[in-house]
Amino acid sequence: MTRILAIDGAATAGFAFGATGEEPRFGSRNFTGSNASGEVVARFSRFLRATIEREQPEVVAYEAPYFPMGFRNGPPANAKTLRRLLGLAEIIDAIAWDYRLRCYQATAGEVCSYLTGKSNWGGRDKKKAATIAAARAWGWAVTDDNQADACAVFAYAENILDPVAAAQRRARLGLELNLHPPDTMTPRSAAAAGRRGHQNTSRPRGIGSHASAPEFSLSR
Repeated sequence: MTRILAIDGAATAGFAFGATGEEPRFGSRNFTGSNASGEVVARFSRFLRATIEREQPEVVAYEAPYFPMGFRNGPPANAKTLRRLLGLAEIIDAIAWDYRLRCYQATAGEVCSYLTGKSNWGGRDKKKAATIAAARAWGWAVTDDNQADACAVFAYAENILDPVAAAQRRARLGLELNLHPPDTMTPRSAAAAGRRGHQNTSRPRGIGSHASAPEFSLSR
């Protein structure tokens, strides 16, 4: 089993944490405060470090920033939004490197397609609704689209890092035949073609605890 911390990075971010083959805990957190771009990134950074310290994941996975082309399927992306989303993605990469964790990203289309069955739902609001509905159908009682997106990232990462566990989960949900019973001896390979990651999983010395950072309540 591999412990995964899945992130949907935004001013209100979604998080899901769990080991492959098990049910993840998930939640969302608003980092806006005064809504200053630097404040959001700083709050997110402190929180992410505290979460890694507490949960001890082996892999961090996140949804890459998405900017609609031509703004036909989403709102116009202003400079502040661009800086914030790209900044959050870089912060995730940097902190994962700091803790020597493997770090992977996936596109919104890849993540949505895996959980819902297709990548294009004809608009941002429809995609949100479809992702929430799919997450609940998978047994995760999410309360917003941020949590749903994080659960989708978790499921997609599980499929890459532990395909047997992912196949067993889909079989339990009736999404495919049960070709891998629980006592299977099939090797669990981490076939992460096309994904970049930090391969050194040892934790460097000198990284202190961030216990004073805001506590994040991960709920089932």
